[in-house]
Amino acid sequence: MKKLLLFVSLFLLFSNCQQNNPTPTSSTNVDLYYEITISNNTIEGYYNFSGWSGMVINPTSSSGIVNGTFTTPTSSRVNFDSGVHLNNNLVFYPTDPNSIGCIDIELKSYVDGSLHETVNIQLGKTSVSPIINCSVHGNTYNYDSYWP
Repeated sequence: MKKLLLFVSLFLLFSNCQQNNPTPTSSTNVDLYYEITISNNTIEGYYNFSGWSGMVINPTSSSGIVNGTFTTPTSSRVNFDSGVHLNNNLVFYPTDPNSIGCIDIELKSYVDGSLHETVNIQLGKTSVSPIINCSVHGNTYNYDSYWP
């Protein structure tokens, strides 16, 4: 009887051990891309948009200044039941680090062709000594959002 009780106890102990890593019950692919509009820019330099859908935005004129609307390549991601994390960094690299000016930027994120979110920010600085930025972002903006 003791052997049977021991066997049943061990069987129950080991049969109930499961990892706590549940597999999502459903998943689909979603396509992500971003549209970045840069305006009011008078500072020479380029931009790096890094993350799932990244790209480098180089000057659009011989003056070395970037203005215009730019669309990132489309990136496919798996959308589990918990959603998709959208996380990108937009960094402005001025040719002259002592350049002064505020740059208006509109960042739109799209999921499966539909607008998810629009964010308006400013990058740049109004003074170099002491350093006073146009906004809390300075020359770097971290976009962080979830869909849905």
